[in-house]
Amino acid sequence: MSSSEHILSMLSVLRTDFLHSLSSHCLELEQFILKLNGKNKDCEEFEEIFRRVHSIKGAGGTHGLPLVTSICHYFEDLLTSPRITLFTEDFADQALQLVDLLQELSISSDDSGKVHEIEAKLGFIRQVNKAYLGAVLVLEPSKVLRLLLQQLLENMQLKVVFMQESLQALQRLLAEPFDLIIVSVELEVLKGPALISAVQVNKGLNADTPVLLLTSQLNFQPAGLSGVKVLARTQLLAQQLEPEIRSILTDNYKNAVNQQF
Repeated sequence: MSSSEHILSMLSVLRTDFLHSLSSHCLELEQFILKLNGKNKDCEEFEEIFRRVHSIKGAGGTHGLPLVTSICHYFEDLLTSPRITLFTEDFADQALQLVDLLQELSISSDDSGKVHEIEAKLGFIRQVNKAYLGAVLVLEPSKVLRLLLQQLLENMQLKVVFMQESLQALQRLLAEPFDLIIVSVELEVLKGPALISAVQVNKGLNADTPVLLLTSQLNFQPAGLSGVKVLARTQLLAQQLEPEIRSILTDNYKNAVNQQF
């Protein structure tokens, strides 16, 4: 056996071990979720659940299981939602649905038909539990602007996902649908336009998602991108953001309604 074959064999064994252990992790998560009922985010159960979900998410990425990562991303969003101050039975129902998906995946990861079925179930859960007008991904290095966007978007009853690393954001944009992307031109590793170009060329879930591109460069015009509106970081930015976001989400709603008829 060559060294490359030996490495691939070891990786396959590690992947199999992870999937076997995932089932027991799910059983433990179920117990912590049930104990969380009636408590807030300061309790030990919350910390333990978040730690375990984050660990499973990382392992899913390491072992080439993007659906594990997607489920855990959504789980983390649910746990950290600003709308949840006290964990109720409704939260437990949603969380246990996600644990069930991980449990299914632990025994069906090599069955493409079953994986597609689990993906469809995750999409349905997202839609049913969508107690907000839309989901927005924000990739912005400025702390001041992030705080402004957080307050603005949450006041508009939007689900907001903040990210700081462009490669991780790209991975998430290829795996999870959003209604709007707000991204800075001035990013490390992948600049904003390069990130959006990669998303659009891939023709995946967010290929047609509207984009607000924020920049300090005057008269900046991105080449080869569609559905992109450029906003300059001027004193008028705070006043421009809300009407632009509302206009985009209104258009999204109208398009979704039209597609039904």
